Amino acid sequence: MGSGLWDLSESYSFDHVLYPYDIVGSKAHVRASCEPSSSAPRGTTLIAALDEVLTEFRDDRFTRSASDEDIHMAIERRVIELAGDVGAKLHTASQS
Repeated sequence: MGSGLWDLSESYSFDHVLYPYDIVGSKAHVRASCEPSSSAPRGTTLIAALDEVLTEFRDDRFTRSASDEDIHMAIERRVIELAGDVGAKLHTASQS
């Protein structure tokens, strides 16, 4: 795929099998960071996007992007595609 630093840091080629665990961890992160109820709509959106990503993996429909360095980055990218700006909250853990 690349060379140099990419070859040293890329792990998707072998860590993609960890997708269910990354999604479980991401859901826990969302639940913890989206309390109190003022963030509930954001949390609901993120959980729904994570559920869709899980379904895509299980149905062998998930498509890796050339920029997906590891499984977490791949899931995060797809959540942003599905949830828009709210999806970026998965990375930042921001409640605002």
